Amino acid sequence: MDLFKKGFIKSVLFGALISAAAITALMLIASVILFKSGIFPKDYLLYIILCVLAVSGFFGGFISGRFNKSAGLLTGAVTGGVVFLVVLIAGLINSPSTITLATLYKLTAIVFPSMLGGVVGVNKAGKIKI
Repeated sequence: MDLFKKGFIKSVLFGALISAAAITALMLIASVILFKSGIFPKDYLLYIILCVLAVSGFFGGFISGRFNKSAGLLTGAVTGGVVFLVVLIAGLINSPSTITLATLYKLTAIVFPSMLGGVVGVNKAGKIKI
């Protein structure tokens, strides 16, 4: 496969780094909003997390697809997979819980938007250089 000659790994790692930074920033914003509002909706916390993961997954896939300029679906999927592994490992380190159905939700919320972002990033006109 000719993907590795085109900087596939570099684009995936850069997209995953951007996605992780977006997760951090969006979770910080969401926590400030929840803290300032005085309302802590425990029932909606999983949905807030899934929305943050989806937005950041799309953004990371978009960046990696735009940087790679080809194979947007594959680039986005691998970027989403890397980000999911980072989130999974961080979650398992912080709590002794096992893998649950929420883990599958998080996988879906990261990988599919990341794939979509990869496709959109490849089809976006213009150049990006890093």
